[in-house]
Amino acid sequence: DIPAVKIGLDYIENIGIERINERVTSLRKYVFEKINALKHESGQKLVQIFGPKDHQNVGGTIILGFYNKDGKRYEFEQIEEMANQHHISLRSGCFCNPGIDETNNCLTDNELATYYSSHESGDYKDMIKFLGKMRGATRISVGIATTQKDIDILMNFMNELLNK
Repeated sequence: DIPAVKIGLDYIENIGIERINERVTSLRKYVFEKINALKHESGQKLVQIFGPKDHQNVGGTIILGFYNKDGKRYEFEQIEEMANQHHISLRSGCFCNPGIDETNNCLTDNELATYYSSHESGDYKDMIKFLGKMRGATRISVGIATTQKDIDILMNFMNELLNK
């Protein structure tokens, strides 16, 4: 696989990193605006978008929480399972960035300390029940290989979740 690295680096050099950055930024803004506009008939937004809204220094990734028409948040596992049925690849969970899940889901140091000091054992579901707050999120990414068809498939999937 080592020769593939050189081929990939040559490809990036040929296109130019600035051009790739412009494409990813443009795709991210486009997807962001489309999904940010999705609302159930009740007025409830389909998604909460975590992180900066100004599109500065963010790359091609968007972190989301999905909500039903009544404002109840879907568990990220449900969204991943439904997306898989549509052959959509996305990431879900608490991710690798320490603290981002706690920030996104408004978990305080005190809440976490209380949970950990009062439990000798427990799991993810136990923590959610104890805290009364959701954990995790869904993450979508766009990149150099993303096509309009990919975005259309994602948007069709998300539109199917409206008013449910």
